[in-house]
Amino acid sequence: MLLKKLVFFARVIPLLIWFQISVFYGFVLALYRFRDPSLGFYLGRVVGYGGIVLAGVKYNIRNAERLYEIPNGVYIGNHQSAYDLAIIPYFVAKKTVCVAKKSFFYIPIFGILWWISNQIFIDRRRRDKAIGTMDGATKRIKHDGHSIWVFPEGTRNWLSDDSELLPFKKGCFHTAVQSEAPIVPVVVSPYNNVIDLDNYEFKGGVIDVQVLKPIHTKGLSKDDVDELTKTTNEAMIEAMRKLQGRA
Repeated sequence: MLLKKLVFFARVIPLLIWFQISVFYGFVLALYRFRDPSLGFYLGRVVGYGGIVLAGVKYNIRNAERLYEIPNGVYIGNHQSAYDLAIIPYFVAKKTVCVAKKSFFYIPIFGILWWISNQIFIDRRRRDKAIGTMDGATKRIKHDGHSIWVFPEGTRNWLSDDSELLPFKKGCFHTAVQSEAPIVPVVVSPYNNVIDLDNYEFKGGVIDVQVLKPIHTKGLSKDDVDELTKTTNEAMIEAMRKLQGRA
């Protein structure tokens, strides 16, 4: 076990070095793109490259064109761990901003970069503030041409081979309806197939990403949000089961 831990941390050190390089790149880029959401796009590509290549991971995106053919939408993803920061930014569209919990702002260095790139912080403990934040997201979709990326499970869900997605929170679905933006569900296969943190092991391998058909919201109202949330959750659960070979 000691040898395995040593090998594991030997793999982690290059990742940490790459992260520091990425942070430096981000602050330099911020001089030219201060509060510009595209900063997150360029920084995400750099961080993602290191997180994928140095970890010995490849990814396979099915229906990738659906990520880029919609000018502004609400992207719904499953949230597994901090490693999402290495995988997801590597393929999101350019004018996409991510919704993260407010506490993310207080992560040293990274929280500042998140703010500089004009991403969205949400305080879920304060319902009035959370509603105000998502109202602001609606305006950014309608008037600024942005897309948003949301993890509607609301917390990390480190998937095993037989676990399911958690029930979805409804805020982002209200946003989609109010902005009439299509919902694009994106399912990412469990990371435990390539990274086993419990046993200190980088296995390498392929992470599968399935982009589902957009769900159009034009003409829907707040009365449709419950059903919209339910059907999106069920569609993503079914897609996850297929990625896991359980359906």
